[in-house]
Amino acid sequence: MQVQTYLQKKHNRERFNNYVKHERIDRAIDQRVKQKMMETGKRPPQTLEEIEKDLDLGMSYNLK
Repeated sequence: MQVQTYLQKKHNRERFNNYVKHERIDRAIDQRVKQKMMETGKRPPQTLEEIEKDLDLGMSYNLK
């Protein structure tokens, strides 16, 4: 019984750590998008048509 409890706690801790890690990554991406919007003065493409017509698509600006 104690082994099962330990394994369950370990699994929950791993899930939480993964969640926090991905939230941190998402926040960093959001910050880069906001920075890019401020630099260029235009918002990112929202629809498939806008994505297909976007000239900057796939360009790396090395925002760190």
